[in-house]
Amino acid sequence: MSATVRRLEVIETQPKLTLVSNPVTTEQGHPAVIALPAVKSLALQNWQRRGRDFLTAVLPPLLVLIALLVIWEIATSGAKATLPSPIRIWKEASDLILNPFFVNGPQDIGLGYLCHPG
Repeated sequence: MSATVRRLEVIETQPKLTLVSNPVTTEQGHPAVIALPAVKSLALQNWQRRGRDFLTAVLPPLLVLIALLVIWEIATSGAKATLPSPIRIWKEASDLILNPFFVNGPQDIGLGYLCHPG
């Protein structure tokens, strides 16, 4: 019977410290303090990326919606306008929009029940 001997190698996980032969010093000969760049934590970087992705996904459509509502309001602000303005629609229909599933009687039901097929 023969035995096989294997050599194990030690892998260092810690970086080695190197000594500087000419350290940076101040005019008085004291060691100088060297400012290192700030390192952001991985969690902070992830939150910043998520926030940036959210803003790039939500902000453009929201700005377009606001611009369309402003244009609609300006276009319907005249005395001869035949379409109602968004503000007038909100004043008259906000109860139906905010509470779509009300029942006040057999013929007085909310929009949620009218749109539901069942």
